[in-house]
Amino acid sequence: MRPVALITDAQTPLGEELVRLYLAAGYCVAATRSNQERFESPLVSEEDRLLLIDWNRTSPISARNVLLAALNRFESLDQALLLHAPH
Repeated sequence: MRPVALITDAQTPLGEELVRLYLAAGYCVAATRSNQERFESPLVSEEDRLLLIDWNRTSPISARNVLLAALNRFESLDQALLLHAPH
């Protein structure tokens, strides 16, 4: 089973690069982005190892849904990288 990482704010340059690095290292990645943001360039996942999740940072229910979506897709979560995007 591949390791699974959750990476927040994947719409930022740092977040997008982390997603790419983790995918290249063989991880499955659940990546969040804020509802209003778009990715700078398309993120492509081989073997369905990437799950993109929209979320509202200020909503506890949205945070819960992010975790549930990741666990439903990958069944486990090994790492979490919580970035803080400036507003």
